[in-house]
Amino acid sequence: MPHFLETKDFTFINADDNGINRFSITMTLQNLHQNVLEAADGEEVMDLLEKLKGKKIIILLDLNMPVLSGYDVIRKICNAPDEYKLVKIIVISGSFYSEFQKKELDSCISSYVEKPYSEQELIMKITACTKEF
Repeated sequence: MPHFLETKDFTFINADDNGINRFSITMTLQNLHQNVLEAADGEEVMDLLEKLKGKKIIILLDLNMPVLSGYDVIRKICNAPDEYKLVKIIVISGSFYSEFQKKELDSCISSYVEKPYSEQELIMKITACTKEF
C-alpha cells in the first residue's frame, strides 16, 4: 500500500479552474481517505496556504487559471522557500513538460503530470511526493 494512504498528515489542495477536473481528483483522493481542499484559481490557493501554515501540503496545480495562474503560484512559493518549506507542488496540466521547463520553474516542483492522465499515474506521483517530506 502506498505510503500516503497510511497517514492523514497531509492536506491536499486541488487547484483547477475546471470544475470537472477538480471533482475527478477530489473524488480520487477522498476515496483514499485523504483531506482535500479545492481552489478554482491561484489566489484561492495562496489564501488556503495562509490558513494552513505549519501543515504538510501537497498542491495539485493546474497552470492555466484565472486571477493568479499556476505559474504565478509556483513563483510565489519558490521565492519564499522558508515560508513554504512544508509545501510540495505537483503540476497537472495539458501543457507539455518541455513548454513548462522553458519558464524555468521545474526546480520548484516535485512532479509534473500531463493531461490526460490515469488515476494510477496520479497516485504514483503523489506517493513519490509524500516521501519528499
